[in-house]
Amino acid sequence: MGRYLSLVLLIIFQGLFSKAFAVDIPKSVMTMLHINPDDQGGKDGRAFHIFDLEGGKDWIFPFADITGGPVDGQPVHTVLHPNKKVAYVTMSGNTTLPLRLLIIDLNWKNGVPKATLAQSVQILPAKTKDVSDAYCCRKKEMMGDPYTQEGHGPQITDDGKYLVFSVLTSNQLRVFDTESKKLVGTPISGSGLKGPHGFYPNPSATKAATTQYEMNGDKVFILDFDKATGKASIKHVVKLVSNTKGKKVRGAYTHTIRWLDDTHFFVNAGQDPDQGTPNAFEASVWMVDLSGNKPKALLAVGKSKSAHGEDGVQEGVSDNAIANGKLYNAEGNFRKFLDGKLVPGSISVFKIDKNDPSKLSYVTRIKPRKIEEKACDKNEVCRNLPPDYSNAHELIRTPDEKFVFVTSFSSNYLLKIDTSNDSVAQVWFMKAPHGFYIQQ
Repeated sequence: MGRYLSLVLLIIFQGLFSKAFAVDIPKSVMTMLHINPDDQGGKDGRAFHIFDLEGGKDWIFPFADITGGPVDGQPVHTVLHPNKKVAYVTMSGNTTLPLRLLIIDLNWKNGVPKATLAQSVQILPAKTKDVSDAYCCRKKEMMGDPYTQEGHGPQITDDGKYLVFSVLTSNQLRVFDTESKKLVGTPISGSGLKGPHGFYPNPSATKAATTQYEMNGDKVFILDFDKATGKASIKHVVKLVSNTKGKKVRGAYTHTIRWLDDTHFFVNAGQDPDQGTPNAFEASVWMVDLSGNKPKALLAVGKSKSAHGEDGVQEGVSDNAIANGKLYNAEGNFRKFLDGKLVPGSISVFKIDKNDPSKLSYVTRIKPRKIEEKACDKNEVCRNLPPDYSNAHELIRTPDEKFVFVTSFSSNYLLKIDTSNDSVAQVWFMKAPHGFYIQQ
């Protein structure tokens, strides 16, 4: 009897112990997509991907097999709710499919998620014709499709109440109420809004900005945002033109906005002189100060002081990340990649001056190694990428700013950069990674 009682108590103790120390939801979670337009290259090339960043685990949910599915169409971007129990995915529309916002419930058990499609919200009906010259993630053979609609650059407010995004090819910005699961008001447009990529609120969610992701698109649009109602309106338009020390710099084909604080943000420009209007624009990085709505070119190909441009930008810049007092720039001319041209791609790193954030000093460049160069040893600080790496497209930092992740859907790589020494901490080879989001 005593032995039996001891066994029962042991089982109860083990159960209580395991329950007490079981982690239902990991501390730091990243969601990402694999954005192939169809499943011809395998189901995992069109999928929803979840990472436990601290536990080093990940799970892939193909849209062809997802619980509550299947879901057809090309996924583009994902957003993770602050509670890490709900994710959202923008799913492209075309001739036969509507532009949608997918709501995916994440049921966590002992740190393992189960993804279930809970709802699909129509943003635009099928066969909605493009009204801008912008495009992003289509294959070259799809460029002639006049009915491709894409939802881009979604963000979610810190309280999880509002999800905001752009409809790139219909010149619209939208706000989605995550509680009522309905769109707020009518589409935000006008003021020359054309080819907007993303909808980026400032830290206090009182202002927002969007870009112009098309050739010769040299404008940034500034909005007032009411975080109580979700209503937003365009108030200012800033053209990326700067004249510093007699040198005129113009930027175009802007992709993302990264806020430094409530009144300053970095914006990137990807257009090279041999694209769009000849010799009109150059690859560059800018800061916009809302106090005067004035842009300042911080980095540009023509501003480099070295012979090979190591201390400036070398290619079109498509994203920035602010982490550990530094600015990380994703370089690689995306439009040239779509046109079948060589796009090497690299990540340049600059120190941000604490007293004047518009002053940047070059730190290093993480770039593809030559084929004849050997790969890094495990114990050395590595700033080399695989020789076939191209088009650094997206950047995202972890909330603690210890790491920056980089996607290149054109060369099928996901990178993890350690911001303490700007080394490549991990490299994943995976199909068409794009559209990631982190909550911690």
